[in-house]
Amino acid sequence: MFLQIVTILTLFHTAHARVEALPCLEKKREFELSKLKNITDETFVSKTYTLKVGDRKAVLEEIYKKLETGELSEAILKFPSGREIKVKGILGRGKVNAIFDIGDGKALRVSFEHGQSELLTEAHAFESGYNLLQEATEFPLPHLYEVDKANDIVIVENIKLSIHFKSPDKVDLKIKTFKDWMEILQKDPTAIPPDVQKLLKDKLKEFGEKSIPLESLDDFHDENLVFSTEHGWMYIDIRNIDGSLKKAPSESTQTVFTKRTEYINWRKQIPEIDELFKDIEFDINFERRINGN
Repeated sequence: MFLQIVTILTLFHTAHARVEALPCLEKKREFELSKLKNITDETFVSKTYTLKVGDRKAVLEEIYKKLETGELSEAILKFPSGREIKVKGILGRGKVNAIFDIGDGKALRVSFEHGQSELLTEAHAFESGYNLLQEATEFPLPHLYEVDKANDIVIVENIKLSIHFKSPDKVDLKIKTFKDWMEILQKDPTAIPPDVQKLLKDKLKEFGEKSIPLESLDDFHDENLVFSTEHGWMYIDIRNIDGSLKKAPSESTQTVFTKRTEYINWRKQIPEIDELFKDIEFDINFERRINGN
């Protein structure tokens, strides 16, 4: 009987101690959560940048660098009109534009130099080129959401670029641009599996067919020809400056690749690619003679 009483008292004191400990545990949990929140708040950094008319490359380069290194979590761009757009990541950087991820499947193109008039803006050059390509070719183009010439920006569909694969040696490789493709071939012609190589070549032929109505593209270097698993090869830095996107007369033998030094040099270095371009040029010129433009 005595042992039963002792056992009951022991259980009672233990339960009472646990009940008394609950508020302490709750306070400790709240303290740990507050520390976690503070850490999260400290690591999430947002900053507003004002972009003026004229040269704004230095500001955009700073934003680009800080987003790339993680020093910034996001940036808010404030434009001359007072419009503000939040950018969440970087997608690319060309000679005249920085391209940012703004979420919701959209990309923001911001020119390094804001034109002094709407006709001198990169936004106008993009719109002109986009409309010409849409009218004259069957190029796969990103959806165009908005052209804002007052702030010299363009909002387009954020298309996922690059193809990922493993080499025969099980090395992870990625091709985003035509230049990436050539550099891998130059270093090791066997690094790209035959099925991937065939896909890349077939899609380049398709791009060539779609370019038949044109004999030049503005700034069409080997990093502006990019690969999408959904769309194939795409021309992304769309611009039309003073008629730099030219339609080809039916008697023209010039293609969008003909006068670009980058493609000429790759053809000299990689015989397989030279043969591919010969096939593309033959098909383009044959179609022009037979059907015109």
